[in-house]
Amino acid sequence: MRVYIIADLEGVSGIVDREQLVPSGYRYEEACKELTEELNCIVEGCLRAGAKEIIVHDGHNFGFNINRNLLHSKAKLITKSSKILINDSFDALILVGYHGKAGSSAVLSHTYSFNSIKNLKFNGISVGEIGWHALIAGHYNIPVVLVSGCDVTCKEACNLLGKVETVVTKESIDKNSAICYSSEEIKKNLKERVYRALKNVDNYKPFKLKYPIEMVIEYYTNYSARKACANSKLKLISNNKVIYLAKDIIDATNNFRAPKPSLLPPILKVIYKIIRKKAEDLGIY
Repeated sequence: MRVYIIADLEGVSGIVDREQLVPSGYRYEEACKELTEELNCIVEGCLRAGAKEIIVHDGHNFGFNINRNLLHSKAKLITKSSKILINDSFDALILVGYHGKAGSSAVLSHTYSFNSIKNLKFNGISVGEIGWHALIAGHYNIPVVLVSGCDVTCKEACNLLGKVETVVTKESIDKNSAICYSSEEIKKNLKERVYRALKNVDNYKPFKLKYPIEMVIEYYTNYSARKACANSKLKLISNNKVIYLAKDIIDATNNFRAPKPSLLPPILKVIYKIIRKKAEDLGIY
């Protein structure tokens, strides 16, 4: 049995703020350590269920979040690859530390980008990264067997995929606060439920849509929509929506675009950090 695991960071217990998601942010190292420990428990569950090869894909940001030296020795790690390298040689997909789609009440909800994508639809079905990645696996007849994240995220997974094991890591209060569960309980549940899922892997069905796939991307701004259409196959259909008719989900993924709304918000963020650092140095923050 070969298992492919994609790890994100937003769905890990204790993670509620975007500052925790980047190397320069507050308590980022703690978040990465927690993610790595959760992955180790999943790997143990996979091995107990009979997995012979386990591939872990670091799917957050630039792919340098999982501590390779602390990761289970039986797992192989993919870093710095935005492309999901799953193929028909795998038997199951596991999604760890995931978040809900843009517009949902899940903790740190977004779809691919916090600032760019307002909604993503494939054949009229609104999906976030859970549905998107499940479709890529489904293209190769591989089912998603387990998803972990906040309660809203897990409900999204069940509503979309049907039969799937879930591990709730925290209860969403709003997009930036949560009731967080203990690490010990989460790790225990991850180990037990991934074992249960893989022992019954034949009971899970791949998530598929009929081909061709109509991909509609709704952006927050007209600027992003127009930028996405430049030098691409995407076509503008309204002020902030674009469309592309793809032959399959792989083609759709290859033609997906998520440009930033403009350069102004990032510049303002840099200026804010400089001012805050100066204020801290002066002891007035």
